[in-house]
Amino acid sequence: MNTSNGIFVLDINQMNKLNFFFRSIILIGAFLAIGFSSFAQSNKTVYLAWFETNNLKKDFQFITPKLLKGYLNQGSRYEAVTPNYGDSVSGSWLEMTLIQNLAKEKNAAYFVLGTLTRLGETVIVDITLNETSTGKRIWSDKLRASGPDDLDPIMQKVALAMGTENTSTKVGDIYNVSNYESKELKKQQATYSFGTSIGSMIGFLAYSELMSGGSFVASYDNRDLILDIRASYYGLGSENSAFFGFGLEVLKPLKKDANTAFLTGGLQIANYDWYAPYYNSKYNYSGTSTNNYAGMVFNFGGGYLIGRTTSAQLRFSGDLLLGALRKYNGPFTAVQLKMEILFNR
Repeated sequence: MNTSNGIFVLDINQMNKLNFFFRSIILIGAFLAIGFSSFAQSNKTVYLAWFETNNLKKDFQFITPKLLKGYLNQGSRYEAVTPNYGDSVSGSWLEMTLIQNLAKEKNAAYFVLGTLTRLGETVIVDITLNETSTGKRIWSDKLRASGPDDLDPIMQKVALAMGTENTSTKVGDIYNVSNYESKELKKQQATYSFGTSIGSMIGFLAYSELMSGGSFVASYDNRDLILDIRASYYGLGSENSAFFGFGLEVLKPLKKDANTAFLTGGLQIANYDWYAPYYNSKYNYSGTSTNNYAGMVFNFGGGYLIGRTTSAQLRFSGDLLLGALRKYNGPFTAVQLKMEILFNR
């Protein structure tokens, strides 16, 4: 370095040394950045072995890890990889060493073992996250699905919780772990219920009165439809009318939620008694004439159901009754409003 008139001047050798120094710093920084990126990427890679299945179709061995892979890759914490379809190794602890070696070949820092066990309609999901270098289990969870249809929301839950402290086992919601179960109908199998209803009915006749009454109901719920067998009587509080019906009614819930609106339709054998008052001006005599009509009556309507998955359910509904009764002049029509309580078995 030379000084001339107070100005520092670098000679060629010094300039070359300075350039070499800065270039070295840049190269070292670049290598460190690349190495850190590779290290971070490799630490986030998860190898998903095919799941082991017990008493379940073999397709779920491949479908379930594929679902989990999609949800993991949507997040930012992990990058999931799955085996080739020709790889027959499943996520069994008996084959853990082989799976661990496959994870190393994929440069994955972790590997996942999963087991699906079906008991009746219920599917138990047992899943673990393991460290590739040591084989040590670092995270695990056990979840229950009401059926195979619930595996998709359960894999979404697993992807969100994997590697964290949020597990279904720890927070105690193993029996309420999927959107399908927690927000929708919890039961897969059909159920039976019994109960009663109270309500009112009025027919469209000149002398018809508001009739109060109710029904005894036996109900069969197969999750998609609800079938009711009911015996009804309406005539309390009425001097001129009485209605008795026995038949079948089908309810179609509009959602699979525990609380949902529904449409209803049914057919019943009905008997309608109408006591028509009359007055004879010639003899100054008054009385009633009894008219008895029997036939088939259809009902159409809708309502709202509360507590379908609980031990007791409550229904509110309204129906239009339309039928053909023997000896009845014209079609029979009436409006019915009722409230029902049923106890699930």
